[in-house]
Amino acid sequence: MSNLLKPLALAAIGLCVSAAAWADSFTNPSFETGNVNGWTVQGSVSVQSSVTGATGVTVNPTQGSYFGYLTSCCVYGLMPGYTDGSTLSQELDLAAGQKISFDWFWNSYDYLPFNDAAFVTINGVSTMLDNIAQAGSNGATTGWNTYTFTVPSAGEYEVQVGVFNNLDNGVNSFLGVDNFQVSAAPAVPEPSSLALLGTGLIGGVGILRRKFAL
Repeated sequence: MSNLLKPLALAAIGLCVSAAAWADSFTNPSFETGNVNGWTVQGSVSVQSSVTGATGVTVNPTQGSYFGYLTSCCVYGLMPGYTDGSTLSQELDLAAGQKISFDWFWNSYDYLPFNDAAFVTINGVSTMLDNIAQAGSNGATTGWNTYTFTVPSAGEYEVQVGVFNNLDNGVNSFLGVDNFQVSAAPAVPEPSSLALLGTGLIGGVGILRRKFAL
């Protein structure tokens, strides 16, 4: 490769990896510190090594030795339409195209019409993970499930999980979470950078042509 074109090639590589350089990852993603360090907590959130659910099934971590365990109690007004609950959250700077994922399970002893529910909320947009109506009344424990979200555009994102009582707070429900992950940022340079790089390449080729024409 020409000595003139080598810097341009290196610049192209730099542009492609630039998105990955500033993207965040979760702090304490599998609670392996044995606590909730790095997370913002509202309500009752503990760290467990295993839980025997309402159906008698024992649930163990999907990653490492611990998982986070939220109880639908203690803080009022966290989710519209629900009484009290608990949340766990972090804020991340992410690039477009990255994927957020985590594992979760639902555990509840409540019953209808007290339709307790668990949600994931990303930048204020909530998606229900499970509730009494779906999982069943008078005791229900799901196995582990995986939630995945694709980041639509670069920016700061708040990722929050929560579990909430509905209509009363007499019987609590629970949400287990583990193995929070962020995929690598796609190597996509900005259009303006591509334009500058293209101009440089055209100029470099032109210089080479003149050089060999002499």
